[in-house]
Amino acid sequence: MTTPLTKENKEKQRTYDNIYGNDQRRYIVEDLNKKWMQLTLQNSPVTPLEHCEWLNKLFLEVWSNYINPKLSLRFASIVERRLKHIKSRLILMTNLIKESIRMGYNDFGEFYYAHGQLVSNTQQATKDGSTNREDDDC
Repeated sequence: MTTPLTKENKEKQRTYDNIYGNDQRRYIVEDLNKKWMQLTLQNSPVTPLEHCEWLNKLFLEVWSNYINPKLSLRFASIVERRLKHIKSRLILMTNLIKESIRMGYNDFGEFYYAHGQLVSNTQQATKDGSTNREDDDC
């Protein structure tokens, strides 16, 4: 049941519509949404390290609580073994990058080529005894 529209209720409704018209309400809602999104973006730390931290937390806390400890030890040993194999290559690559930066090369290809570690395609073809020219296909 609705309340009857008395003169007093009509006056209140008219005042409400004048102060908070449809357009004004829409602008207020949009403004609040913008402020809420800005506040959310400012307070949510999103950094490249966050994903790694999340993964570390998963492995250290969640994995060990829900998975058999022997299985998690096996997983850790597999990861360590794989890291041991690629560690020397990673160290070599970082040293090469540091050296190329120190010597002022703009491109890694230039650095490798200058030190004889990179062979151009034509030199590689002559070493193999084959060429990539189309007229040799006859």
